[in-house]
Order: sequence, then structure tokens, then C-alpha cells
Amino acid sequence: MDPGRVRIALGPQGASISCERPDASIVLLGRPADEAAALVPSLYALCSRAQGLAARLAIAAARGTAQPEHSDPEAAAEAAREHAWRLLFDWPRILDFEVERHLFAKFVREIGAGARRHWDIPQWIDSLEDEGPPTNLLPHLDAAASAREWPALSEDFAQAPTWRRQPAETGPLARAHPAPEGGVGTRSRVLARARELQAYLQGNPGHLGRASAVPLARGAGRAAVETARGMLLHEAELENGRVTRYVIVAPTEWNFHPQGPLAQAAGWPAAGGEAMQRRRIERMVLALDPCVPWEVELGS
Repeated sequence: MDPGRVRIALGPQGASISCERPDASIVLLGRPADEAAALVPSLYALCSRAQGLAARLAIAAARGTAQPEHSDPEAAAEAAREHAWRLLFDWPRILDFEVERHLFAKFVREIGAGARRHWDIPQWIDSLEDEGPPTNLLPHLDAAASAREWPALSEDFAQAPTWRRQPAETGPLARAHPAPEGGVGTRSRVLARARELQAYLQGNPGHLGRASAVPLARGAGRAAVETARGMLLHEAELENGRVTRYVIVAPTEWNFHPQGPLAQAAGWPAAGGEAMQRRRIERMVLALDPCVPWEVELGS
């Protein structure tokens, strides 16, 4: 399946952001519930463990089985590996620092074995820009709390989700305690990711991999899983053992909402002309971490 793409067009008035992703849930409709749950992980190149977990929990909840919030070790390990990839590969590469391939491989082995280690947060993070507008942070919500906020999820909501009628940011920054005051830029977001990885390596997964599920009505259930990029929601409806409705609300749609944190950052005053603005936005995109390919274009 084509994973889709996030497109950012920069212009004099800010940025136009579109998250062009196919609705993966369409391929689940009409399938037997267990078959649909087994299929979900194969639809996603990233966060496949979290996606599969959310599918199983949502379908179980649709059958009437709630799941109190708990830490799923495999989903937490998956999130830690994705943090490590960004921090040890992607960021050093764009900042012209050495890519620590051997350290990444060592981290992957240790994460898989559940080993603990100390890791110093890289000093290059302090070189990142931390000027920007305030951002509306999505609080941590388990499945039951999410159902109180949104009794039913719709396909329109999944494409441009909001919290209390406002775009909101999910992910490491939103999970950070305490939340930063004032304006927020790239540094705060990358630092929050690094702190989550550091804590995980020391045996404290925090919210990474937290999962829960709640029945909504007869034949309907919802699951929530905290991924590397933020809160993932799955909602399933079943009839005669088959999927009749399925909605997935992924972190990328939160963080790349057309009026969300990236759009607000693009409207923030910046010196240095188009080249500097483009570099600033590209770094912000990487800090917000879409789960699909992305591109930044200079608009007219």
C-alpha cells in the first residue's frame, strides 16, 4: 500500500500543509474480525507493533472486553528504537555530525534484550533553534478518557483531529513533564525525545507503549496506544463477527494538521530569507516526525 506523503508548501503568508495518506482501514471492511486484526501490522512500515496491538485491543473491546491501561513491552521497545533511529541517524546526518551506526546497533540489541545502560543526551541538541510560537499540547488520554472527549470517531476527524475544537500536538513534547513555557521550537521537541530514550534505556519506559481499550456500545470498541510519535487511536465496529466500520487516528494527522504546530511555526517571524526559513521548517518537520515521506516546497 502507498504510505502517502506530507506536503508542505511555504509561501509569504506561512505554510500550506496537506497530509495525503490512503485510508488503510478501507481494506479491513467486511473481513472477519480476527483476520482484520492480523492484517493491520502489514499495512504499516512504521509502528507496526503498536498498530497491530491497537487493532487487537479495539476488536476485543468491540466484543466487550475492556483493557485497563498498561505498558506493552514490545510497543515500548518499538518506540524506543524509532527514537534511537532519529537521534543517532537522522539528526546527526542533517547537522553534519558523525552518524553513530555502531551505537545504534548496540542500542537495538540492548533494547531487544531489555538491558539497561546510561546514555548522555547529545550536546548538539543545544545548537537547535528554540524560538517559536506556543503550541497546544494534547494531554495523555487512555481509551476511556478519549471516549469521554470524543464519544465516536469519524473519518473527517481522523483526517484533521482536534482537541476541544483546537489543533493539538501529540508525542514526546506533549508527554514531557513539565511542559515548556512560552514559545516552543525544534530544540524542545528533540530534547523531549532524547529524554524519553534516555529514561527508557535506564529502565523507565514512561508513557511509551502505554495501551488501553474500552467498549463503546454493543459491537463497538476503541483502543489507545502511545507510540514514538504520539497517541494512536483505533475504533472498530463489528456485526456478525465482521468489521463494518473502522477508524484510525494516527499521530501524523495531529502534528501535521493544516492549522497545527507546523503551520503555526511557519508563520513565526524568521530572519535570513527563504533558504533559512526552509531549513528551519525542515528541521521542525523532522522534530514532529511524520510516519510517512514528506517534502517541503517553496510556494509563490
